[in-house]
Amino acid sequence: MTQKEKAKELVMKFQHIVTSWDCYNDEPLELEYMMVDMKKCALICLDDKIKFIIELQISDLMKYDLIEYQEAVKQEINKLN
Repeated sequence: MTQKEKAKELVMKFQHIVTSWDCYNDEPLELEYMMVDMKKCALICLDDKIKFIIELQISDLMKYDLIEYQEAVKQEINKLN
């Protein structure tokens, strides 16, 4: 899975968790308005995942590759609209 695909997948997992309400129209906000909070949630998860990878008892090269992938996913999340 590419970093861009993983970023979209991870952010969209929070679509049903992030609840934002448009009080004026008495309906849920559109996805574009919830995206900010969805992205924040995904970034928090990735930061936690990176901390976990650092603590793993594996070779430094493997850690580097895993962390590099997660950092690339974070960059793709920040690019999402």
